[in-house]
Amino acid sequence: MDPVVEGAPLPTHPGSGPHASFLGSLIVALRRLLAELSRRINSTAPKDGSELQTMTAYDAVDFPTVTGDVDDAAVGFYTIAKFTLTGGDHSLTGIANGAGPEGAGGRFLLVLNVSAGSEKLLLQHEDAGSVAANQMLLPYSSIAIGPNSAVQLWYDLAALRWRLV
Repeated sequence: MDPVVEGAPLPTHPGSGPHASFLGSLIVALRRLLAELSRRINSTAPKDGSELQTMTAYDAVDFPTVTGDVDDAAVGFYTIAKFTLTGGDHSLTGIANGAGPEGAGGRFLLVLNVSAGSEKLLLQHEDAGSVAANQMLLPYSSIAIGPNSAVQLWYDLAALRWRLV
């Protein structure tokens, strides 16, 4: 068997024989699949095939100043959510839109505490303050994000929860 060489071109024709038509169709389908996978992997567009023109890999949203606990934070489909806290530590029990714009899942979100004081943003493990699909599966009952610190979360579509990366 010939070794697979990375970057080697796929044959453009199957040759001749009783299975030539099938092999030709298979090669064309494989080339299309590889081109589409490459486009999706190397794109900042949602991985579900839709084209969200306004999103880039580093779009951020400044969440309104937090003065109390936050349930089901609506951070849109941004990749960075910046929270400013006042008046002490506050809890974040869940984040909306984890599954992404078309329910594709696998979304990453950087949660950043940009508070000027010593306030901490406390991520809460499966807190009933948020709907189940917006909750977080954390290794501890809560995780504190201090000022000028961040954590990265990933939305697990199988568990329908955010997970700490």
